[in-house]
Amino acid sequence: MSGVAQGLQILHAANIIVGSLHENNIFAINRERGIIGDFDFTKDGAQRSSSSSVSFPHLRAPELTMGHPASMSSDMYAYGCILLWLYTRNKEFSFKDDGTISLHGLGLDSKLEYLLSHLLCSRDRMQAENVKSHEYFQMTEERVNPMSDGETQHIPADFA
Repeated sequence: MSGVAQGLQILHAANIIVGSLHENNIFAINRERGIIGDFDFTKDGAQRSSSSSVSFPHLRAPELTMGHPASMSSDMYAYGCILLWLYTRNKEFSFKDDGTISLHGLGLDSKLEYLLSHLLCSRDRMQAENVKSHEYFQMTEERVNPMSDGETQHIPADFA
């Protein structure tokens, strides 16, 4: 997911809004490097957002639900949802009053919880450049995913 953050940083620096970031257009090369793929440059962010919101409503930022257009911030919310999904393998979450996902009781790593709390919030979301440099991605040793199906799953730090 560090590579996906880097991809978002590059796209956002060029004022390109993905608008349709979801689990079917993020790929892991050799289970080491995450990339954004299947990106439709023939549509703008709003068009991509409206078509993906039907298939991937669990990645929809609260402001999109209120009719606001897709933005870099809504891309980062979707990114946070995908990161959370990779960690928990669960698409069913409880929501807070502001429409954001509640992280309470999910048993997250403290660094991951801090990162997600700044992505899955209603205002002032972390930007891609800050995500890429966040200490969660700077760890060089393997992390253990305690939420896998009863077995310990080692996730290389480059992919996590």
